[in-house]
Amino acid sequence: SMVVSRDSGGGSSSGTKHYVDNSANRSLGRVGLPYGACGEEVRVYKDNPFNRKLGRVGLPIGAAVKSKSGSLELKLYADNPENRRLGRAGFPLGSRPKGSFSGSKRTYCDNYLNRQLGRVGKELGTEPVTCSKETEWLHKAYIRYRENPDEDIDYRNLPALPEEVEEDAIEKLMHLINRLQIEREWRETEKQTKPVPKTSDDLLSYSGPILEFSDIKLGKIIGRGGFGVVHYGKYKDSVVAVKKLHVMRVSKRRQKEFIDEVNILSKLDNPFIVKFIGACTTTPDLCIVLEYMQMSLHEALHVDCADLADFTDGDRLMMITQTLAGLEYLHEKKVAHCDIKSRNVLIDHDGEKFTVAKLTDFGLSMMKNETETSQSSNSELVRHIGTPRYSSPEVLRGELMNLDQMKMSDMYSYGLVVFEIVCEEEPFPNLSTAQLRTQVGEKNMYPIFPDDIHPNVHLAAKLLGCWDRKPEKRPTATDFLKVMNRISCVYEKLD
Repeated sequence: SMVVSRDSGGGSSSGTKHYVDNSANRSLGRVGLPYGACGEEVRVYKDNPFNRKLGRVGLPIGAAVKSKSGSLELKLYADNPENRRLGRAGFPLGSRPKGSFSGSKRTYCDNYLNRQLGRVGKELGTEPVTCSKETEWLHKAYIRYRENPDEDIDYRNLPALPEEVEEDAIEKLMHLINRLQIEREWRETEKQTKPVPKTSDDLLSYSGPILEFSDIKLGKIIGRGGFGVVHYGKYKDSVVAVKKLHVMRVSKRRQKEFIDEVNILSKLDNPFIVKFIGACTTTPDLCIVLEYMQMSLHEALHVDCADLADFTDGDRLMMITQTLAGLEYLHEKKVAHCDIKSRNVLIDHDGEKFTVAKLTDFGLSMMKNETETSQSSNSELVRHIGTPRYSSPEVLRGELMNLDQMKMSDMYSYGLVVFEIVCEEEPFPNLSTAQLRTQVGEKNMYPIFPDDIHPNVHLAAKLLGCWDRKPEKRPTATDFLKVMNRISCVYEKLD
């Protein structure tokens, strides 16, 4: 740890520790300051033969890295708006972590939901609402990593997980950690004008759908699905997300699904649909390049909530309205999403607060072909499609469904996402797939609002409509959006 002295002025020990005069403390500008005055203690390279040889003893860990050539590279915080604001531009990398200089920890703000849950003023992320065991585990493990990124995570001290989801949960944690590391590196080392990685405006207006794989730079994996993995990447010097298929699993059926998804994405252009930039269509490098977004709605609500000040009432209203506008656009384009869930809603923020929400992942979507007539447009039939926890009763029952029926199934799933936004509860968190088929599929179970949460009556009525057992009675996205455009808050203001 950092060497300190004990002040014993006047012959009597006051017990006050001060930073001593050494190279590390001089580089940090804190010689003589009371110990702890500059925030959390900074971890430094230990005094051992290897570090002495590299000349980095006492420097903050991460600030002096051995390069491939064997020489020592001293890394500094770049001179950019974020680092100037934090007063660390030009200082050794790692010496002034953001958390150490950003003041007190963030707390739940004073809004309707937090007042009803009795958590106003408490540390953000410490009082999550009902969620599944996997999500609870993911939240606790991730927060533990955020607080101590240099320490190994002791899984023994986390809640036990069912064996069948443990491997998947650990993999999701690794993807979240990769994303966090990417964003920290962005803030600390790149001369950027934005505090978080974003796809450039020029690239968002790019209209060349066929890309050369050699022009894409793949970074860390930030997600995974049945199709393959999602990488953080670079294209034309801009940040992107790259959805790449499994190299060894590109069957003819999967190639067709890939082409279908590209065809759907290439026809979509809406501010509330994640922007399609292009695709590589040559095997084995099949991939889709998309706009990079900060995180999923699921992560923001249940896992990484400390990264944002919690959502205001206005944020929640905007989130519902934006995603609903995206869904209306899809349905007008004769596309059924078929897998609406909070993980498939991506959000952006500006480093502090929410800015936009968009729909993503059209790998399971259905679309009417240009050549189909109105009589043949519903000829394709599907069953058991989507994610069980967010599936409509008819999907859980395994009914064969056409495009129009799947659009109404989208509305059921969307109602569950809105419930999640309003209450911060996952739908049916403790039901297995078999239980979902019985309770939701056969008995028409739907979420119940907690006694202390009172959603706007018009919003609540539309949600109940979304969960109607008869799909034809559910509101369309257009019907729902008309209601949302007339209300000013997602909650009833009860005195």
